[in-house]
Amino acid sequence: MGQNDGNQKVLNKAPEKKKYEYVANAVHEEGDTTFWTRVGVAFKNKPREDGRDGGYTILLNAVPTNGKLILSPPLPEKEQD
Repeated sequence: MGQNDGNQKVLNKAPEKKKYEYVANAVHEEGDTTFWTRVGVAFKNKPREDGRDGGYTILLNAVPTNGKLILSPPLPEKEQD
């Protein structure tokens, strides 16, 4: 007990971080000002077994109330600050 002999699933291992390809932003305008709020990310799925594109998985923390969602590539790390 306490050791993993390779046949047991480790339950307390941190999930592997996936690199997201797009940032999901809710965008709304108030007068002359446009507000962008990051509400999630999108990942490219593996191709399907029949060779077709697997599409994307979009994970949202919030849903835009106006229905407008923009997916864009993330900024390079040094520009995200």
